[in-house]
Amino acid sequence: SFDVVLVACPAKHMKDAASRVARLLAIPLGEALARCRTLPLALGQHLDRVRCGEVQAPFEELGATLQIHAYRPFPWRAEPSAG
Repeated sequence: SFDVVLVACPAKHMKDAASRVARLLAIPLGEALARCRTLPLALGQHLDRVRCGEVQAPFEELGATLQIHAYRPFPWRAEPSAG
């Protein structure tokens, strides 16, 4: 599983990022904008590989920096990749 955190966003794309956060987290746009201004911001936790890619793609289009933490189900298995 994967955790996705928004850690940085270019100032010129802050409103676009807030719009995407509002849709993703189902919160009002004003609240999303406030959260984007006080990064880091968790975008998803314990996501499967497909959902992680769906969350990741729109923010990477904006040039936002995401931190993706992958969890291995078993220590002897290879590290999963986000996309």
